[in-house]
Amino acid sequence: MTASQDGRRKGTLMQRMQKAKLPAPPTDISIATCLQATDVIDADHPTVRTTAVAITKGTIDPVAKAKKLFYFVRDEIIYNFAPRLRSRDDWKASATLARGNGFCQQKAVLLAALARAVGIPSQLALQHLRDEKLLGTRYEPYMPGGILPYHGLTVLYLNGHWLWEDATLDAALCNRQGYRPVVFSATEDALLPSTDLSGQPHFHFLAQFGPYPDLPIALSDAFINEEGWEAWEKLVQRTHITM
Repeated sequence: MTASQDGRRKGTLMQRMQKAKLPAPPTDISIATCLQATDVIDADHPTVRTTAVAITKGTIDPVAKAKKLFYFVRDEIIYNFAPRLRSRDDWKASATLARGNGFCQQKAVLLAALARAVGIPSQLALQHLRDEKLLGTRYEPYMPGGILPYHGLTVLYLNGHWLWEDATLDAALCNRQGYRPVVFSATEDALLPSTDLSGQPHFHFLAQFGPYPDLPIALSDAFINEEGWEAWEKLVQRTHITM
């Protein structure tokens, strides 16, 4: 297979991901539901619970707890652009915590689980976005238009409002790449920045989905059943692609 054929195959992979069909987000979810453990948001797992309690020790205010949990997930769980995805278990919060790394969806699930473990209601949200840094590079054939499908982030219930909090990119990565890090906010959504530290274009949002009280099975199935994902893992490992 030639390099151009390989690139087209990877591009097709990301385009297929983008077309995965998700259920409509529920409109009648209770706060109580957003505190319960699920198969992947395993807030009742001993390690998840112990970690959440340790991180927030001595803190009573939910916002202060959320802030500590956000920065733990953002910076202590290293961003991995192409993790191993072989079953839905690979999205479990406890598994991501044990690995110490994960991609956007896995980190979002972990933050949601840690939040629920200390009584903060949480959900998950998804976005299609364009990474302007990929345009015009040798990686664009693998990600046509620089589009990242179903980027994941966490939605936290704070001060009576649902806020979208993106803990994807760790501070070390942002420092290396000259990216503007996401800063936790208790008053507005904290999303990936539109520009980098030098003011150049970075992320552009194309569509959003959710929030969902759990990771949609249709989403994890789309990644697990995508035959090109293992090749994508190898590509990222070989070339050190990052967001």
